[in-house]
Amino acid sequence: MYSILFLGLVTGNLWIYPKEISQGWDATLAHIPYHSLRLEAINYLNKENINVEDVASFFLT
Repeated sequence: MYSILFLGLVTGNLWIYPKEISQGWDATLAHIPYHSLRLEAINYLNKENINVEDVASFFLT
């Protein structure tokens, strides 16, 4: 039983769930690319002189 539980914990970050199932992406390793992509998006908006409010993306403010 403990082996099965341990295997589930170790491989949990590799599981891909259907879109219909709620994703706790910020609690897994899936959130790692978010930080660099956020900075890249902010830099792009600044470079192109695009107002953040015009994009209407809540994560850029």
